[in-house]
Amino acid sequence: VDTLVEKTLRGARALGRTRIVVGGGVAGNKMLVGTLTERAARGGMQVFAPSPRLATDNAAMIARAAVYRWEVGE
Repeated sequence: VDTLVEKTLRGARALGRTRIVVGGGVAGNKMLVGTLTERAARGGMQVFAPSPRLATDNAAMIARAAVYRWEVGE
């Protein structure tokens, strides 16, 4: 968590960003989102992340799409 938070904040600062958007499965990690939100606020930045219910792993969606295509003969 610390490495991801530090690298994200470093990137945001380098690009002059004040808003950070977290998505995908990693957004379901409460510790990551909480730590990032807390540390970003200290630097005057905001973090936006979906609710845990919507923070799903994209691999599951891609796998399901592949199964569908396989079932229809593609």
